[in-house]
Amino acid sequence: MTQSQYLETLSAEEQELLNRYRQIILATDKAVTEELGKMMSIEHALIYKQAKAFMYALARTKNHFTFHCMVIYGFPKMI
Repeated sequence: MTQSQYLETLSAEEQELLNRYRQIILATDKAVTEELGKMMSIEHALIYKQAKAFMYALARTKNHFTFHCMVIYGFPKMI
């Protein structure tokens, strides 16, 4: 499944919300790439990586969306 296919499974309101967050992330952090993947127990999450390091994720839970910010993993000295 691609990001576009995943978004099509969501309501129009959810698509609009996620697309706003996606635009903010990609415009603010030009070093990341977006992929669809598994985030903990959530099968479909939008995951943002810098090189191979996990940076952010947007995931849908039963009633809400979650934003995970793990920027520390992109900087080995900070780890």
